[in-house]
Amino acid sequence: MKILIKILTLSLLSILLTKLTLALEGWVHYKPKISYQPERYVFLTNITKIAEDKEKNIIYFASHTNGIDVLYPDGTWKRLDYRNTPLPEFNEFINDIVIYKSKLFAGTRKGLLFLSDKDTILYNVLNSQLPNDYITNLAVDNNGIIYLSSHQWNEITKISGNSFEKIVLPEYVPFVSYTKGSQMTCDKRNNLWYVWLKALVFFDGSNFYVWDSTNSPLREFDYIDYFYYSENDDHIYISCSPFANSDTIKGGTRLFKINTFSKEWSEIDLTSTQLDLRKIKIRLISKDKSNNLIFAFSSRETQIDYIQSSLIVLNSSNKYFYTIEIPTEELIGIDFVPLSYLFVDNNNVLYIGTSQNGVIKCDLDLILKGASRTEVVKSALPNLWIRNVYPNPVKSLTIIEFFCIPHYRLNLMVKIFNPLGIEVLDITNLINYDFNTASGTIKLDLHSLSSGIYYINFKANEENKSVGIVKY
Repeated sequence: MKILIKILTLSLLSILLTKLTLALEGWVHYKPKISYQPERYVFLTNITKIAEDKEKNIIYFASHTNGIDVLYPDGTWKRLDYRNTPLPEFNEFINDIVIYKSKLFAGTRKGLLFLSDKDTILYNVLNSQLPNDYITNLAVDNNGIIYLSSHQWNEITKISGNSFEKIVLPEYVPFVSYTKGSQMTCDKRNNLWYVWLKALVFFDGSNFYVWDSTNSPLREFDYIDYFYYSENDDHIYISCSPFANSDTIKGGTRLFKINTFSKEWSEIDLTSTQLDLRKIKIRLISKDKSNNLIFAFSSRETQIDYIQSSLIVLNSSNKYFYTIEIPTEELIGIDFVPLSYLFVDNNNVLYIGTSQNGVIKCDLDLILKGASRTEVVKSALPNLWIRNVYPNPVKSLTIIEFFCIPHYRLNLMVKIFNPLGIEVLDITNLINYDFNTASGTIKLDLHSLSSGIYYINFKANEENKSVGIVKY
């Protein structure tokens, strides 16, 4: 009997170990460390930014716990703090880091830290032309020029070598926001992009341009929750949601991508992910090497805005998605871990920074290969459909009836073109739309146009629909 019990016990243990191994296959947990003296220094917690030295395959982890942790390709670690850099012993919280040709720049509350194989310098207001020691955001272009924002809210500093240039923000350009993750970046053409709470800002070296609720799909009550630049496809991704948590506000969280070359906005359809978009915020965004979009979200219904320990991976063609539950129970021993940053390296390894529990690493190729995917179900109705134009031909007054799903309506444009493709009239502001029925009308007066054939074009996201109309 004792032998039988022992055999059963061993069998159960074997099954449990097998299940645990399968659950953790492809996952690694780097625990926070308190091994250095004095013990008040905790490492790998409150991760604010993760960056990669692509030339040396070195990963850097910035945090709000007094320093930078460095992971080398052989698995060894190094700590950058007050003991081996000019950082002060206290309050050197790292807000942002960027890397250019193995040179590290870190924005801290005590200045700009610069590290290379030859130099280690902490720039501050005493030894440089920095306007403020509290550095909030950093960006680096393809020529190694650094842009930074600080608590000097009305200006940006441009650094080229040892030259510091002050760029004063015009009154109509909001200051750079500071939230978790970088809110400032340079695109492939060395233009600067950043976000404010309710606007996206572009700087080409000479002029500023602003997109807000007056000239973009952003709504007046939207706040930008996260900002991400993808080098893979040269697009900006921003998520936004209503500031007020009220049922009286129509619509929920939305995700846009902006082509940095054409400046065109398009909305990513999230309805298929089965998330209640009225009750969540998208708080972290990244992309993998296959151009799949990865994001994490938080609940809008809780006072504590913790980002959920699960991920949505939407494939590049938007045909299917994965829901990935991070195995925090098996990895860490608790069922919920607040997330703070997502980063995919050159080997398609995803690093997940947490607020309190170190860093989680997973092999995306392996995880997605074993994960079940959900096909995106397309609606029976089209997203955009012109129902009727009556009368047609028309002498002067006509009515256009159309159908448009609500999240397409938010960036719908309607224009009239002549047969040569030249725009003759923008009638977007004439749209009368009902969100409850997803239908709309346009009362159109064509008396100002000469007789002939015209085309009315509806455009929303990446879809176009056109109808011909004859003016006599």
